[in-house]
Amino acid sequence: MIELSAYGGAYPEPAAFSRSAAAVIHRESREGVQVLLVQDNRNGWSLPAGGAKPQETSLAAAVRETLEETGVAADPATAQWLGYSEMAGPLGEQNSLVTYAMRAVSGEAALVPQAAEVRAAQWFSIRDAVAASEITNVKQALEAFEAGRGRPVQAAASKPDRVRIAA
Repeated sequence: MIELSAYGGAYPEPAAFSRSAAAVIHRESREGVQVLLVQDNRNGWSLPAGGAKPQETSLAAAVRETLEETGVAADPATAQWLGYSEMAGPLGEQNSLVTYAMRAVSGEAALVPQAAEVRAAQWFSIRDAVAASEITNVKQALEAFEAGRGRPVQAAASKPDRVRIAA
């Protein structure tokens, strides 16, 4: 345990490095392409995202977190890699974030937000999604998706814990 007097208590020592994944989940509608955003309890409108479990690929984490947070299933076979970033967390830990784009394979029915983490989930046009989010990484991911800058992803059959980014 480390003592963090600024936070008024003792907290577990942070992991040296944590992995997270986010997803631009999209679908076709009568109005055109729509993307899925979640409204969390801290940061406003964002992409479905969360931490990867040990031995879980970032792609699998993005699919799982989307389903858990919204009730929408995403098709990993349609995955496109949009970006990677690293940042320092509030306790000095290093966090990595991989962002993918994937097509929704369900979601026509009512969205089912995970109440513990998400207040709402909603489909937006890309333009409206960019305007709704105040998070730079989210805006950049949406703009990269809209511009077609994603790169196809393939799961490596011999090493299922790895993914390959197509050139």
